[in-house]
Amino acid sequence: MSKAGDAQVLNDKEMEILRLLAEGYAHKEIAGQLGRTLPAVDFDIRIVLVKLGARNGAQAGERQAEARAGEARGIRFGGR
Repeated sequence: MSKAGDAQVLNDKEMEILRLLAEGYAHKEIAGQLGRTLPAVDFDIRIVLVKLGARNGAQAGERQAEARAGEARGIRFGGR
């Protein structure tokens, strides 16, 4: 797994999944919201967790918040 400092940039679909996770949606609910199959959403969630170096959705949200705070201070993440 990558470390928080090595976090990769999330694409739009992954950002939407992260947002829904942070709002407390279950995987099945995310699949319904996005019109995707549950296995596809489970795969996408695993990708988000790996990219953020997180073990679960809550930790992924924390990592993303840390990245946003760093960007607000002028620190760039994910090679942008």
